[in-house]
Amino acid sequence: MNASAAIIAIGTEVSSGEIINSNASWLAGKLDAAGISVALHLAVPDEESPIQDALGFAAARASHILTIGGLGPTTDDFTRDVIARWSGGLEMDFDPPSWERIAERFQRLGRSAPESNKQQCYFPRGSKILFNSEGSANAFSLSARGVELTALPGPPREMQAIWNDHLAARFSSVGEQSGKPKLHTWACLGVPESTLAEQVEALMKGSGLQLGYRASAPVVHVKVWVPLDCAAQARPFLEKLDQALDAVCIARNGQDPLTNMKEALIRRRTELKLKLFDEVTAGIFAGRLADLLRPQGIPFVMNTFHAVQPRHDQPSEADWLEVALTATTEGTRLTVRNKGRISSSNLPGSVMPAASDALQINRTRLLTTEHALYALGKALSGLP
Repeated sequence: MNASAAIIAIGTEVSSGEIINSNASWLAGKLDAAGISVALHLAVPDEESPIQDALGFAAARASHILTIGGLGPTTDDFTRDVIARWSGGLEMDFDPPSWERIAERFQRLGRSAPESNKQQCYFPRGSKILFNSEGSANAFSLSARGVELTALPGPPREMQAIWNDHLAARFSSVGEQSGKPKLHTWACLGVPESTLAEQVEALMKGSGLQLGYRASAPVVHVKVWVPLDCAAQARPFLEKLDQALDAVCIARNGQDPLTNMKEALIRRRTELKLKLFDEVTAGIFAGRLADLLRPQGIPFVMNTFHAVQPRHDQPSEADWLEVALTATTEGTRLTVRNKGRISSSNLPGSVMPAASDALQINRTRLLTTEHALYALGKALSGLP
């Protein structure tokens, strides 16, 4: 029997359309890749009755329910209490380690933890507490009314950390036992969908496997579903496809192509300061990079238009990492300078078109940005 999941986003800001429900999209993708059929997405306001109704509706249609949001320290964060009541009136138990961890986080900021944060340390009796490595709201899971229920915090970085730390392996194991075909994916950068499809179809001819594609410019995702009883027969086809796509593939099987960069930033966040010189992407690269640096508190300065590239015959400031995107006749060059060490690479597919073609210019900037982020991640992971 296939395992199935229902995702419930809890928060008036989501149900009202104030913010886009990107959490559900991200989580559904991870569940699907793990072999779990996603039965439905729901979004409900911060009100008990709609939450109770959503839990009942989801329990009738899925074996696993994942809620997102409502685990914070404010008065409208009562997801844990509603789940306890829906689960049969479970008592709420205080978890001292959760409170100690919150107190330590505030202490590092030179402050005392507010008493309101204590509500984040109560969990329905019998819950398994899931440590949150990126925030104060620990998640939890429990079995109730015939389903497995997991409550996750709303901030995307925290939700994703809990998935990676606690849930990915568990749901992968569940998916393997469910009998659902295993999904293999390749995220390919810089190749048109039609060109990629022609290549894939030719390589996979005779495999009998279901193929699919999803374009989210400038990346095209190639998808292949393999029934569990066809794994051996499919292996030669998958190996051939993997080899053929290697030159343009930046991530496989739902992995984050920027994993190397994020890990390097986390590892070096207390020492790293970054200067960006970008004369190519009109600020697109800077914006994407800032989104990665800001959560780690890494100082970041930039000059995004027609910047003068730093002279490499002069010593750089010892504690600043200098990153430059400059235009050349061959395309765009990424240069990374750290403590006197310089590395550079030409980015593929980054020759800027004629000034009159505004649409193609923007596409090239987007493509260049993704190539630059991927190349910078590799460079950062190799820094001493």
